[in-house]
This record gives sequence, structure tokens and C-alpha cells, in this order.
Amino acid sequence: MPTACCAYGCSNNNIKYKCKENKISFHLFPKNEILRKKWILSIKRENFNPTHTTRICSEHFEEDCFTYQPFTNTR
Repeated sequence: MPTACCAYGCSNNNIKYKCKENKISFHLFPKNEILRKKWILSIKRENFNPTHTTRICSEHFEEDCFTYQPFTNTR
């Protein structure tokens, strides 16, 4: 099943970037309510309520927001 970014105007999805070198990662919304509200405000969608499967792509974060996992090569 394809994963798409929920940010307003973003067309990124996991099918589009599957074969590219510059991979985009997709992230679930945090459970922490304060952080979750910050994420919701930053995607600029009115009355948006993310579900447990809603994702936002890495293009909407600064590089220093990520922690890299050396053994899994994930962020």
C-alpha cells in the first residue's frame, strides 16, 4: 500500500521515491500531545486530525531533526 505525505501541497509518496538515491522517509505523528500539535500546525491544513496511519515526509523537517540509526541506516 502506498504511503503519501499529508502536508498541504506535498505530492511525495513512497512509490515515487523508491528507486532514487536521495530517499525520503515517512514519519508517523508523535503520540506526545504537545509535539503532535506542533506538527499539525506546521503542515498548514485547517481542521486536520491525523489518524494512526497518517504520515509526513522528511522534506518537511530540517536535517538536524533526525537521529540516524547506524545499524539499520534509518532516520
